[in-house]
Amino acid sequence: LIEDKGFDVLIESFARVAEDIPGWKLEIYGEGPAKKSLQSLIDVLDMNDRIHLKGQTGNVQEVLESASFFVLSSKAEGLPMSLIEAQSCGLPCISTDCAPGIREIIDEYENGYLAPVGDVPVLSRHIRRLAQNEDLYAEFSEKSFSKSEKFEKSVIKQQWYDLFDELGGGHGVN
Repeated sequence: LIEDKGFDVLIESFARVAEDIPGWKLEIYGEGPAKKSLQSLIDVLDMNDRIHLKGQTGNVQEVLESASFFVLSSKAEGLPMSLIEAQSCGLPCISTDCAPGIREIIDEYENGYLAPVGDVPVLSRHIRRLAQNEDLYAEFSEKSFSKSEKFEKSVIKQQWYDLFDELGGGHGVN
């Protein structure tokens, strides 16, 4: 829980649409120096019954499998493994467009949505749209899982072998 992860923007975005998506809750996992300020924001927005800071988890896979979708609200990232892990669980993803690597993972309007960094109104609309549309959710979920397969170890390994072959070095062993 650090400022660069943009959890304040995520909390504000969810709070903005919470009334439109009854029964939905936001769970944020992790620990860090921003925890107290994030909890204060949740208190100020009167969202204690809908937004929960869950702390660290020892089982990311279990958490992802119990989620409906995944939101990355970061200000900057490289190639975020968290998005890839979420997609491998079939989760549609919403992310800020905070790095070139994001577009390697999310095909906008096909398996998820992108929002400008720090843009609460756009992030809110994407959360609402995905939470309220079951057909869209199902479509994004299926495509998310398929997209995640390109990051499987065997696929990456074969790409390296193909590159070595193309460069004339060969790889010798499969």
